[in-house]
Amino acid sequence: MKTSILLFVFVCVFTVPLAGTPQNEQTNNHKITHPLVEFSKKYNLVDQASIQSMLKSNEILTLESVEHQGWNGSEFASYYAIDFIYSGGKRTETHHYYKWDAGSDWEIDSREVYVYENDRLLSVTNQMVIEEEYVNDYRTLFAYQQVGDDVLLSETVDQFWNGDFMSWENEERIEFTSSNGELTGGESSTWDGIDEWVLYERFILDEQENDLYMTYQDFTGTDWINSERQIFENFSINEMYSLFTEEMNVVETGSLLTLAELFPDYTEQAWDGSQWVDVSRQVTETEYTWPGEITGKIISGQAYESEWVTFSEIRITFQDNKPHELVLYIAEDSEAAELIPDFGEEFQYNEEGHLKYVLQKQAADENNKALSVAELVTTGRLILQWSGASTSIGDEVKPVSFSLGNAYPNPFNPSTVIPFQLGTAGDISIRVFDMLGRDVVSLVNGRYPAGNHTIRFDGSGLSSGVYLIRLEAPEFQETRRVTLLK
Repeated sequence: MKTSILLFVFVCVFTVPLAGTPQNEQTNNHKITHPLVEFSKKYNLVDQASIQSMLKSNEILTLESVEHQGWNGSEFASYYAIDFIYSGGKRTETHHYYKWDAGSDWEIDSREVYVYENDRLLSVTNQMVIEEEYVNDYRTLFAYQQVGDDVLLSETVDQFWNGDFMSWENEERIEFTSSNGELTGGESSTWDGIDEWVLYERFILDEQENDLYMTYQDFTGTDWINSERQIFENFSINEMYSLFTEEMNVVETGSLLTLAELFPDYTEQAWDGSQWVDVSRQVTETEYTWPGEITGKIISGQAYESEWVTFSEIRITFQDNKPHELVLYIAEDSEAAELIPDFGEEFQYNEEGHLKYVLQKQAADENNKALSVAELVTTGRLILQWSGASTSIGDEVKPVSFSLGNAYPNPFNPSTVIPFQLGTAGDISIRVFDMLGRDVVSLVNGRYPAGNHTIRFDGSGLSSGVYLIRLEAPEFQETRRVTLLK
């Protein structure tokens, strides 16, 4: 099954590391990927109509961009970046940029386009950039059902673009079942290439004594046969659905922290033909000080081999109730008695208390294991940009700070609109620079009142490429990238 396009950004750094990423491949060889990540990849349960984040404070924030940088021994060098475009409080596009070597300019590689109707996500389309044009690649379509007073998913369909016939072709379909206002399961089918969906798998959700059982079964053509199941203690169907529809997008920060802390503990079992047999589990231990301030957390991955054996641990330390450091410990092999540090993250926050930098570290190389956290070496960092976002098109939010928003559309041809907000009235300038730092055009130069504003950038007389938009105000400066494609 093609990986769900809704989760590609969120989990790619954990399941298919990008070339040059500081993530260690061993991170992926040891099972740290939660089964609910796999579940969401299969069943497209991430609803981008809601943009909540576990990393935000009481303000309404959106993650505008994440930049990946590698450490070359003397400085950080950018190689991959993601920009997120919002309109009316909903994400409308996600852009992926690469630098193919240290001295090259940013190049846009692909984008996802989100389409809504009545505040519900209808489709997400992935498009590749080929010869400076967007070309369809694949997409997911969504349909909904009214269950009591709630509206739940009824169907998702994955399709790929047939360039020869210039049409969308079916690939996978999931039909969801519901009862009493809750999802109860779903059935997966694959397209036979002609005119029929072929059923091959289903999942069943069942609550038993406050625990959620998620059971997978394979279809033989005549019968359903148990395959595997996960048990989530003190977890409900509604909590699971809420997890995907309201909070899943925090994983797109690219940090292992957000993946590790997001999902509940579980026990995974396999069907041996007559009974369920324990296979693996996640166990979380949290340390507190009086009167309840969190100081640490250990998330253990364990396999059952006549007894439970720990093969990985994610240890998180906290300061002022905020994560300060994360270290992933792994066993070198199945017989290793001691866990060794393999990967680490350090977290730095801005003045408002929001995550700004994630410094990444790992063992030096395969033949030189780190015996202590101090031996982990810096390999890269993530840079996160946040901004405010209204919850509806009609909302009017008085800005409390200065901010330069993402241009829309981006990439563009020949013009794009740039939103910005001013916390107080004052003299500002907005200028456009090329990637060599040359001043291309001045868009704003003068006094503006406090409030939300937009300005149009017309690139009719410019060549294709990446340009920098810079807002300067007293004691404030912010820059955004835009891409002109002709």
